[in-house]
Amino acid sequence: MSKRIETKNVRKPKRRGCLAAFAVVAAALLLFVIGGLWYVDARWGAIASAPAVSLSPVPGTDRVIYAAVDPGRAAAAIGAVVESWAGRSIPSWVVEMALPHALYGALGTDYDSGRIALRFLLNERRLGPVIASVLSGLDIPGRYSAIDWKPAGVALERRGVITLEGGAPMEPEAREAVWYSWNQSLKRSPLELEGGHAFEIVADNRSGGAYLAVASLLEAFDYELNEDEQKISLSSLKFVVEARASIDLLDNGAAAIALSLEIAPEAVERVGVVNLKVGIDEGFQTWTADLDDTHGIALTGASAWKENVIEWRYRLERAADVARLAIEGKL
Repeated sequence: MSKRIETKNVRKPKRRGCLAAFAVVAAALLLFVIGGLWYVDARWGAIASAPAVSLSPVPGTDRVIYAAVDPGRAAAAIGAVVESWAGRSIPSWVVEMALPHALYGALGTDYDSGRIALRFLLNERRLGPVIASVLSGLDIPGRYSAIDWKPAGVALERRGVITLEGGAPMEPEAREAVWYSWNQSLKRSPLELEGGHAFEIVADNRSGGAYLAVASLLEAFDYELNEDEQKISLSSLKFVVEARASIDLLDNGAAAIALSLEIAPEAVERVGVVNLKVGIDEGFQTWTADLDDTHGIALTGASAWKENVIEWRYRLERAADVARLAIEGKL
C-alpha cells in the first residue's frame, strides 16, 4: 500500500510540469497569433472592419450634386462579375467582407472663388492601404488633368476614409445665366439622399447650382454646347427644382431604375419642360433598342406625370451582364 502511494507522489510533479510547459507554449502561440493579426490589420487593414462614415459638404461651398453607391446592396451582382473575371467560384462571404461600406461623390459651388469643388470619398471596410495604393497607381489626376486636383491625390486620411479632391473654374456664361435666371437671395440647406439604394444621386437646382456645376464640368473637359443646345438646356433646366435618380437590384438579377424631376408648379406646361421630357423619353427608347439589338437585354418602362413631378420607372434585365459590359466599354 505504501509503495503505491509513493509511486503516485512521484508522478504528480511530472504531470504538472508537462501541463505547465504546455500552457506556456500555448500562451506563446496565442500571443504570436494575436501579434500577427495585429500586424496584418495595422499594415493592411485586413482584419477589423473600418467604421461607416458619410460625406460632409466641402467647406465653403454649397453642395449641389450628391451621389452614393452602396456596394452591399449589389453584392450578388458584383460577385457574379468578379467570378466572371476570375473564372472560378468565389464564396459570397469573401465578396461581402471585401466590399466597401460606400462610395460618395459631391459637387459644390463656391461663388467667392468662382470655382466648383469635387470631392470623392471611398468608405472602405477592409484593406484600406491596399485600395489606396491601387487607386494611386491608376493615376486618376493624370488621366483627368482637366480638373485641378489637390497635390495629395488619392489619400488615405484614416481607417475607412479614402479621398480625392479637386476643382474647376465656373463656366462664365453659365454663371451669368444662373445669376439672372434663378433667385440667388435664398440660402437653403443641402438636399440629402433618401438612402436604401444600390446607387442614388440627387441634384439641387433650386438656385441653378446643379446646372452651373454640370456646365462648368463640360467646359473643363472642353465639351462645348452649340448655341442651340445652350438655349435648349437653359430653357429646360431653369424650371427643374431638383432631380433624383436611383438603381436597385432585384432578387431575380434585374434592376429597377428610377428617375424623377421636380418641376416648378407654374412651369409644368412650358415648352422647355415638354422638350425636356420628350428628350429623356427618346433617350430611354434609344437605349432600349440598342440593348435589345446588340445584347438581347430587355429594358421596359415608361414615364408619367405625378402632380408637378415627372417620373420614369424602368426595369433592366440581366443587370450584372450590363454592369460587366459597361466596365469593359462594350455598351
